[in-house]
Amino acid sequence: MLTTDLSLRRRNARIRRFAVHCKQAFGMLKLPCNGLLRVLRQPRSSVSCVNPLKGGQRASFAALTAVAGLVACTTVQACSTVSREIPIDEDVTVNYVSEPDAFLTNVHTGRNGLFTGCRAATYDVNIQANLPGLTYVRDVELFGLSVPAYELHPGSPLVGIVAIIENSGSPTGRLPLSMGPNTTQYTTRSGSFGLDFRLYTRLFARGGPTSGAPYGNLGTIEITLQQAPGLSVTVPVSLGIQMRSPTCTIGDNSVVLDNVSADALPAVGRPIGEKTFNMQMNCLTAGANVTLQIVDALDSGNVGSRLTPTSDSDARGVDLELLRGGNAVRFGETWDHGPSRVGMQNIPFSARYVRNAEALEPGEIKGQATLSLDYN
Repeated sequence: MLTTDLSLRRRNARIRRFAVHCKQAFGMLKLPCNGLLRVLRQPRSSVSCVNPLKGGQRASFAALTAVAGLVACTTVQACSTVSREIPIDEDVTVNYVSEPDAFLTNVHTGRNGLFTGCRAATYDVNIQANLPGLTYVRDVELFGLSVPAYELHPGSPLVGIVAIIENSGSPTGRLPLSMGPNTTQYTTRSGSFGLDFRLYTRLFARGGPTSGAPYGNLGTIEITLQQAPGLSVTVPVSLGIQMRSPTCTIGDNSVVLDNVSADALPAVGRPIGEKTFNMQMNCLTAGANVTLQIVDALDSGNVGSRLTPTSDSDARGVDLELLRGGNAVRFGETWDHGPSRVGMQNIPFSARYVRNAEALEPGEIKGQATLSLDYN
């Protein structure tokens, strides 16, 4: 059922500007129609209104007064232009933090897109996150919201993104972004400054062993408004993360074996006089995966377990051998120490004499080894 009310002051033929509101009984949908009406002296006629939301169908209805004319229905574009499209393009360096979900750094906080020429209205916002370079890990908290957090690779810090929508005189809107479509509604009180979008991007500690990520393109984020067809903001996202290594140091240590007599080394390969000792590692942060390596300080090509004697060694027929965990080391090989801890940690070794094939000569024998560490 379609009805209308037309008020005419004169019966003389004239052109008047008027507004017709077409109301469907089943839909309660009002259509603003701005047009021209010609008033004629005719007994009865009708007015036609083109419904722009119904594919151009005409709805006719009887007029209460003798009228006939043409009504043109139009729609108004909610926003007219996009003035800025600013990418997220950062290569950041962060400190290692062991506490899961702890703040590391803000990657991006500025504007990414601005829709202008907008009128005060309620907008249906769609933000499509197409970021195949990210993988979901867990939710974190940002602005009091539960925000999906993503890794660039297993072991990287976590990335969370919140879309911030602003308009002068209107409350700020915040929308945590998941991969794929993200929708919300935003009502403006003023159209003078347009709709401003910021993709607030933050890095969080993942907890445990963490490593950086090489700089690269992660994908795009596209912002559209249902009320502004044909307008969109596309934001390319590129990110790299460099980790400042947690500070660990290893102290020097001098180990002196007890004296032994030549009689205690009768056979080649015979060990004697084993003594345990610790190398101490001091770390300022916890959770970094530590890898250790020990080498012969005087012969980098030595892949055995016996140290090269120093130039001032004068004993013959005997070597110094290093052991770890009760087994002879193999110089040049690396092994995992496990996660670092804050403070001092002992790294246990032992050393002993081993008889070699040379003739025994009493004296002093010395050797040097270098212990190095790496962490990520």
